[in-house]
Amino acid sequence: MLSDKPVMKRACLLTLLLCMVLPFAVQAQNRATRLLDKMVNRIDSQKGTTLSFIIRQSGAPEAEGKIEVQGGRFTIVLPEMSTWFDGTTQWTYLQSTQEVNISTPTPEELAQTNPCLLLTRYKDNFDCRFIGESNHICELLLTPRQESEISEIRLFIDEKSSTLSRLTLLQNGGQSAEIAITRYESNKNFRPEHFVFKEEQFPQATIIDLR
Repeated sequence: MLSDKPVMKRACLLTLLLCMVLPFAVQAQNRATRLLDKMVNRIDSQKGTTLSFIIRQSGAPEAEGKIEVQGGRFTIVLPEMSTWFDGTTQWTYLQSTQEVNISTPTPEELAQTNPCLLLTRYKDNFDCRFIGESNHICELLLTPRQESEISEIRLFIDEKSSTLSRLTLLQNGGQSAEIAITRYESNKNFRPEHFVFKEEQFPQATIIDLR
């Protein structure tokens, strides 16, 4: 089993990022609603989207990564960990141990990693309001409606291109994280096998089949 807690916390942050760029509806008002609608309407969930980013997190070194998503499938690539999900099976590779966990997640397990299932949680549990604008970058504040480990999420959206430029997250314990988008590519056309782990690319990996 993968047990590197800092790595898994980083993966959760990336899942949050996926939730912010896939189509969903946040209960907000006025300008905040319009900004979010424009942002998510740029993405057709049946087409592929690639986000390259830099993640900065309390107690962890800065890292570059990439997220690719299409429909209910996704990949997350970081220097220390990679995840593939093809809609049914999930593969998680941890660089430090060279282990690959293969699983068929239950709905409850999948809700921790699959952005498609996390959408309802975030649209139902957060309120959103417009904070301000600087050089066409608009700041929105998401706050949980109920008790949560997350204290607040701030989204910074480029109003001209209707794309997310960065997000910051603050936890109740004072830990913070920032994800800055360095490249945004939409209308990609990934083949289904793109979201499947390929053993030949990791010949030294130990396969742990949990199915």
